[in-house]
Formats: sequence, C-alpha cells, structure tokens
Amino acid sequence: MVKSKKAALKLARSSGHKKTREVTNNPFEIHTNRRKHDILGRKLKHDKGLPGISRSKAIKKRQKTLLVEHKQKNKANMFIDRRFGEYDEKMSLEEKMLKRFTMEKKHHHDRHGKYRLEDEELTHLGQSLGDIDKFEDVQLSDDDDDDDDMDKSAEADHVRELHFGGFLTKKRADDEQTSGKHKSKKEIMEEVVAKAKIKKHERQMAKEETITLTDKLDQDWRNVKNLISLKRPHTEEVVSKVDDYDIAVKQLAFEIKGKATDRLKSEHEIAKEEQERLEKLELERQRRMRGLPAVAEKPKHISADDLGDSFTPAVDERFMLSYQDGSVHDMEDEEDEDQIRREAGNSDEESEVDGEEEEEEEGDNSAAGDGNDDDDEEDQDSESCEDDNGSDLESDVSNDGMEDEADSEIEIPGNQQQQQNNVQKEKTEAEVVEPTKEELPFTFKAPKSLQEFKEFIKGWSFKQQLTIIDRIKACHNPKITPANKPKMEVLFTILLDYVGELSQMGPEGIKMIDELSRHLFDVSQYSPVHSAKCMQQIVEDIHKKFTQNCDKQGGKGMFLGLTELLYLRIVSMLFSTSDFRHAVCTPAMVLLSQVLGQSPVRCIRDVLRGLFVCDLFYEFVSLSKRFVPEVVNFLCGILFMASKKEVHTPQLVLPFKHSSKWRDLLKLQSDSSSLTVKPLPLTTLGESTADVQTTDETRVNSVNHCLSILQKFVDLYQDLPASFEIFSPVKEHLQRIPSDLYPTSVQEIYRNLQTRTNELFTKSLNRNHLTLQARKPEPIKTYEPKFEEHYEVRSRRGTGNKATNEKQKLRYKYKREFKGAIREIRKDNQFLAKQKLKEQLERDTERLHKVKQIEHMLSNQQAETNAMNRKKRKRGK
Repeated sequence: MVKSKKAALKLARSSGHKKTREVTNNPFEIHTNRRKHDILGRKLKHDKGLPGISRSKAIKKRQKTLLVEHKQKNKANMFIDRRFGEYDEKMSLEEKMLKRFTMEKKHHHDRHGKYRLEDEELTHLGQSLGDIDKFEDVQLSDDDDDDDDMDKSAEADHVRELHFGGFLTKKRADDEQTSGKHKSKKEIMEEVVAKAKIKKHERQMAKEETITLTDKLDQDWRNVKNLISLKRPHTEEVVSKVDDYDIAVKQLAFEIKGKATDRLKSEHEIAKEEQERLEKLELERQRRMRGLPAVAEKPKHISADDLGDSFTPAVDERFMLSYQDGSVHDMEDEEDEDQIRREAGNSDEESEVDGEEEEEEEGDNSAAGDGNDDDDEEDQDSESCEDDNGSDLESDVSNDGMEDEADSEIEIPGNQQQQQNNVQKEKTEAEVVEPTKEELPFTFKAPKSLQEFKEFIKGWSFKQQLTIIDRIKACHNPKITPANKPKMEVLFTILLDYVGELSQMGPEGIKMIDELSRHLFDVSQYSPVHSAKCMQQIVEDIHKKFTQNCDKQGGKGMFLGLTELLYLRIVSMLFSTSDFRHAVCTPAMVLLSQVLGQSPVRCIRDVLRGLFVCDLFYEFVSLSKRFVPEVVNFLCGILFMASKKEVHTPQLVLPFKHSSKWRDLLKLQSDSSSLTVKPLPLTTLGESTADVQTTDETRVNSVNHCLSILQKFVDLYQDLPASFEIFSPVKEHLQRIPSDLYPTSVQEIYRNLQTRTNELFTKSLNRNHLTLQARKPEPIKTYEPKFEEHYEVRSRRGTGNKATNEKQKLRYKYKREFKGAIREIRKDNQFLAKQKLKEQLERDTERLHKVKQIEHMLSNQQAETNAMNRKKRKRGK
C-alpha cells in the first residue's frame, strides 16, 4: 500500500509540473523593419520578420533542389520519370491517370490510322482522283491542227463506254433510250465518225465566221483612216540646257581608272637590291680587268620544232678573196676595224653613262630620303643597257684620257682611219689584256680604322671619294642585316676624323665637307645613340681645350679654330636644336656662349670667327626663339669698333672695353662707298692661312655681316616683351656709325635696321604697367531657391503620363528582381561551399579511419611476425 501511494504522489507531482507550454519566439531573433513615417491605419505585411525561420526554410528548400542537383552532377545513369504530371503538385492522382490514358489512346490511334485509305480523299496535283477518273475536265482546241486530238477524245469516250460500261459516270437521257438496244460494231463506228464530222463542221463554221468579221473590221478601218490627220502641229522644240552636274557625272563615268601597280618595296628590299647590283657590277669589272669574257646569259629552252626568232642558220666562216692595187686584200683587217669601231662606240657610251651618274651624285645634297631615288635611277640605267654585256656600267667616273682617245677614234675620217688601223688594234688589245687601274670598284669592305679608309680613297678625287662612301653605305646597310650596324658606327667615327683632316686642306676640303655632311647625316640615322655620344665627346674635348686656354691667359679665352667651328656646325645639322634640353645641342650652345662672352677681339680674324659663331647661334635658336644675350652683346661690341668715339659712349660689357687698344679695329680710314661687298671665304677662319689684312674692304665686309645678323635677331626677338630694352644699345651704336662712308648695299641694311629699332621703341610706348588685378573678381554664381506652392509629401512617381509610369514601374521591378536574384545566387554559392566543405571533411575523416585500420593491421601482423621470430631463435638455441 505504501508503495502504491508513493507512486501516485509522484505521478500527481509530475502531471502538475507538465503543463502545456506555449511556443514563444526569442525576441532577439525577431527583426523589425523600421519606417521613416508611421501612418495610422496602414498595415504592412513585412513589418516584422523571423530571419531564423526564413533561413531554415531556405536551407530545407535548397536541400530538396540544389543539393539533389549537386549530388547528381556528373552522373549519367540516373532515372528520370518523364510521365505526364508526375512533378505537378496541383493535379490529383485521378487527373494524372485520366490524362495519361487519353494521351496513350490518341497516340495509338494516330499510329495505326495512318494507313486507312477510306478516311482520306486521295488527290493528285490538287484534284481528286475520282474526278480525274471520270474524265470530266476534257479541253478541246479550236484550231484545225487539233482535229486529231478531238478524234482521240471521242474515241476515248467510246472506249470508256465499251470497256468500263460507264459505271463511273452518270447516265444521260439518250443513254436511257438506247440502253436496251445492243449496237453492233459497225453502228458504233458510224456513230463515232458522224460525231467527229459534226464537230469538225462546227469548227469550220466558227472559223469562217471569224475570218468574215476580221475582213469587215479591216475594211471599216481603211474607210476611217483617211479622215485621221497624221501631221503633228508645228511647235518649236525647246532645247533643254545641259546640266553641269550631268556633265560631271558623265566625265567621271568615262574617266580613266587607275590600274593596280606593283606594291612599294620596303627599305630592306631596296637596300638588298642595291647591294646585289653593286656586287654584280663589281664582278663584271673584275672579269673585264682580268681580260675574261663577259658572263653569258642563261640559254633559253628551245623545243624540237621551234623555228622562230631563236633559229639561226649556220654561219659560213669563209671569206671572199679580193685584190686591191695588184695585191691580195685582207678581209680580216676590215673585221678588226669594225670590231674596234664597235668597242670605241661602247667606250663612248660608258663615258656618257658615267658622266650622268656623276651629275646625279653631285646634285644629290639632300637629306636621308634622296639616296634611294638615285639608286632607282641607276637601276633603270643598268637594266636598259644589259644588251651591251654590261660594258657601259664600268664605273661612275671615267678616265679623261680614255674618253679623249675614244672620241678621237670616232671622229677620224674614213681615209685617215685606214692609215691608223694597226695603232687602234694595238690599243684595243692592250685595253682588253691589261688590267684597268683607273676603274672604281663597286663593292668595298667596311673600314675598321681611319688608316684603312685612307687606303680605300687613296689616289681618288673628292668626287670619287664621295662615290666610295656611298657604295660602302649601300654594301653594309643595317637594313640588310643588323650585323652591319656596328660597321656603320665605326664608319661614322671615321668620317668625323676625316672631316678634321679635310678642314686643313683649304677650299677643296671645305667643299668636300659640305658634300660629306649628307653622308654623315645618313650614317648617323642608323645609330642615333652612338652618333650623339661621339658628337658629345667632341664638344666636351673642345670645351676642355677652351677652358685650358682660359686658365693659361688668366680667364681670357680664345676664339675657336676652323675645325672646331665646323664640328659645331655639324652638330646643328645632325640633331634637333629646338629641344628644351638636348644631350648634344645644349652643351654646344653653352660652349658657344662662353666663347662669345670670354674671348676678347684682338684681330680681324677674331671678328670673323665671332660673327661665324653668331651665325651658328642663329641656327640653334631660330626655331625655339631662345634669347641669347651674348650674341647681342658681341654684335654691339662690333658696332662699337666701327663707330665714332665720343665723350659719352654707350656702356660696354666684357669682353669689350673703352680703353682697349683694338677699339678702332673696324673704323674706316677713308671713304669706301665705291667698294663692292663680297663675302669672305670660310678658309679665312683657319690658322693655316695667311693673316687676313686689316683693310677697309675687310672692315666693310665685317660690318655688313654684323648688320645682317642683327637684322635677323631683331626679327626673331621682336615679339619679346623686353625687345626694346634688348636692342636699345644697338640703336645707340647705330647712331654713331658713319654710314655715308659705306657702300649703298650696307647703307640700305643700316636704314632698315634703324627703322626696325624705332618701331620697337614705338611699340614699347604702348605697353601697360603690371597691375595687381585689372578687373573686379567675378562672384560665384548663385541661384534662388525653388519654391513650390503646392508641395506634396508623397512621392511623385505617378505624376507623368501612362507610358512613363509603366516604364518607371518596370525599371523599379527589374532592379528589385535583379537584386533579389543576386542575393539568392550568393546564398546558393554559400550553401554549395558549405556542402563541399562538409563532404571534404567526411572524406578526410573516412580516409584517416582507413589509414588507422591499415596501420593497426600492419602492427598486429608485425607483432605476430616478431613473436614467430623469437620462437625460432629460442628453438635454435
């Protein structure tokens, strides 16, 4: 009893404690969507949300769909149920079964009813086969030619009646009357013939009626035709004016159209062809020099039955025996004379072609691109003269003696020529056998030093030396192969050294340098960096030498020599002088400014060298218009030396002084208005020439040159704000120069320069002083605020027309759906990533478990093996 009471008490207590508890949500898991404005009476569906429940629902949904697809990925043996309505949850099972039964019966009926002919009407060409069998659509022709066809149709009707009995056609009234009578074959044929004759008669009657009506119509037309007037009223024809546009269109239609030509050759192909041409000419020259015959052309293929232009009959080598003045006349001598005349003519052609090539090379002083044009012309010459076995392409420069001999041989009269046959024969044999020493080679090796280059040009004139340099460039062009680039770099260095030697050879050397500058420019383009380094080193050496001279003379420098000036002139030709900072031009300009600012003028040669430096400076700054005060100061000093010295003289800047003993170096000693101004040669700047005499003619030339340079710089600097202040010293010095003592040409330049300086002064009067700010500052633009009388708090999405509102609605829905899709894709990726990680961890755990099992098994096996080994060892003992 006691135990039962205790059990009852425990049951009562437990039932009292176990009351139904309501499921309450965690307040921290409830998400409330806050609103900007609370509106009374408006209920929202999504004012509160349960993220946890939504997340669990989404996970379950993905496990049913996305997880299943993930597991079935890369599997081809899965079963897919394709029965109708299997995955449609809205349909009940009875509806699914009924629909499946209906579809099965329909499919069975369509498959088995395909071959039932009674259900369909057979057709052919859109007509029923039953109508075709009845022959109801029989067409008859009205022409006489179709009589046979009509007979055939009648026979067909008869055959149809006899053979088929007419069971496919309806019976007519006459058929019912004669159906009881049996006709014989004769009666049937007579009936057929009668019907055919009746139909033929009907056709003839219709045709005659048609002919009668046609004749009547023609007769009526003849009667009416005379009443119709064929003459047209007399009207003046208006001539239409030709339109300019139509003329232009017709001209364009009949205009000659451009034909397609060969493509332009590349620079590599042009250089390669030039190299091959020179090698071919050099080979021919070597063969002629050794007395070998010319290279024969390749024989053309001739077929067995070819008797065209290539057919030549056998030549009879016998000659006719004749007598002259009682003795036998030798015909071989005449043949030798003809051969000599032909060779003399060829040599004359050689001299003419070579002279033309020399003129082309002389006239070619342009920049890099002109060389290719000359090469093309030489190619044309060589191609046009191939029939002469290349004898007219020996060299660019012919021997003058040989030309005179050839000319003399051609101009000899007939009587004198017979007396000199033996002499001409000996000369011809000597020309063929002995090597020609005056013939210029076509190919050269790339020189490796100045000494080797001098050996190439030794014994040749300056004009031929330029040809040698041109051929070295063509044979070793870097565009043919990149390996030629170092050779061209060495050649550039050699040419620079050669320029230094040419500068000491007088006027011919200066002329040669002028021609050589084109080749220097071409070679420098092959390797611009190397060329810049070479010229930079030369400028550095010149500056070092100038600095040493300044140190020796206590800060006073000396003007540069002719060689150094020519090198600086080459700098302005090879490189860009308009750059703000250049690796070669900038140091060269600094050097020139130091020369003008630190070198005192002690003789007339210093004046000429200084003016040459000013010319160089103008070339350097003509594009950039950079202001060079040293040039203006030097030119003012030159004018001071040529002016009258008064008490109040303009202020001078070093290196010019008022107390210098060379202050009157350029002052005229007498009236020189009758002198003719001539430019001094460039050789007067060199040290090797004799000292230039300080005469009035030299003074006039120097002042004329100074005024010309000043006029250039005035035109160059006229747009500078301080142009008047720059040239005001020039104006003061010009007023003290006795212009009456100079020639007319100098006076004209003098007056023009004074006019320009006065214009600069007038221009300076119109200048305004600098001010802090010429106008009031403009305030920042401000706009009045936009006031709306009827302002509404609610949004104005629906204020537009219907189309605009629909477009905005669609845009809003599209954005919302797009964001939702992106959000769902992110969640799908996260779910798949978690699932893949879970699978990877499971695989790792399974693998680790298997590894441990294998290790355990191996350890047990090893223990058993060790135990067996121990037993064996014990037994062995």
